[in-house]
Amino acid sequence: MSRSKIWFVAAFAVVLTASAALPAAAQEPGPPQFLLVHTETIRPPMMDAYVENTKAFVDMVQKHRDVMKTFNAAAFQTDEMEMVYVMPMTSFADMDTLSGEFMAMEQAGGDAWKQLMEQGAGTTVKADEWVVIRLADASYEAAEPAVTPEAAKVFRWDFYYLEPGKEADATQLAKDVKALYEQKGLHDSWSVFQAIMGSELPYFVVGTPGTSPADIEARRQAAQAALGDAWTKVEQRISSLVRSTRTVYAWARPDLSIPPPAMEKMEE
Repeated sequence: MSRSKIWFVAAFAVVLTASAALPAAAQEPGPPQFLLVHTETIRPPMMDAYVENTKAFVDMVQKHRDVMKTFNAAAFQTDEMEMVYVMPMTSFADMDTLSGEFMAMEQAGGDAWKQLMEQGAGTTVKADEWVVIRLADASYEAAEPAVTPEAAKVFRWDFYYLEPGKEADATQLAKDVKALYEQKGLHDSWSVFQAIMGSELPYFVVGTPGTSPADIEARRQAAQAALGDAWTKVEQRISSLVRSTRTVYAWARPDLSIPPPAMEKMEE
């Protein structure tokens, strides 16, 4: 595995989990952190074929950087037979740029690209896309995080599907929980994302890093115990805001990730 891909996924972990890789003051406020999230649900018996085809896709993109000039994505595999590809954006204009690059790739790749796309479609049940913005002022960045970006191998993503019109209340709740973590000096960093495009809006996603699902769960239980009655009140407020919730665990897949072109030129 290349060093550039390892560093690339670690860099995404900074965004996905709000670790304190930068001083808090440096992360406040700034341009919104947009992420385009592309998900693919894999046919249960087709995982090996899917991975093989995706690696061929990665190779082809890297060979045609003359047309795929900006495309990059960090890959994650969930416990729900999904592959998740996270792509950074500065604005929605980047989606037009990405679409143009894929159209150019279709021409450059010819029959080989067409065959690759057909094979990929045969290994999946469906695909979906959504866009989120990271809410920096509602995310918690521990001064000494329990898990650094480099050590994070798995992520817990908690989806909170909100009642319509409850976005401001949910943001305030996240800020209140952040204040509780700061008061207790807890070391478990997490990021809050608000979905702004996609199906099932409105919803928030809270991302937490760990070395394993058991590691994340143990630290969650310890944090809730430390918060005591305050956490019970938090749960009551959550229940008043949501239609439903969902928890997904996702493992980083550097082998299926595509670093930015500049990083691909780094020494292996």
